[in-house]
Amino acid sequence: MSDCTCPYCNRTMEDPADCYEEDQTYEHECPHCGKTFVFSVGYIRVYSEKKADCRNGGEHEYEPPMTWPPQYLLMRCKNCDDIRPCTAEEGEQILNGLWKFQTDS
Repeated sequence: MSDCTCPYCNRTMEDPADCYEEDQTYEHECPHCGKTFVFSVGYIRVYSEKKADCRNGGEHEYEPPMTWPPQYLLMRCKNCDDIRPCTAEEGEQILNGLWKFQTDS
């Protein structure tokens, strides 16, 4: 989060508490100059891209996510987040601690 700056004295202050909704106008009194001002809150969209070769003709690389209880075990592709039920063999390996997680190289 960034600090809030008073439009009158240009001094920064901590973000006013409980002011987090967009499309809302908030009123605040500057602790430095004592003037009241209004502000709104906006958020920035951030992207986290990664390759998904499985969406371009490659194979999915399924791993079990860390879920519990075991009856909810699903396999999730570590590249594209596709999910599918685990096979009986995969479920047995996971429950017996025999699943070998792939590591990124």
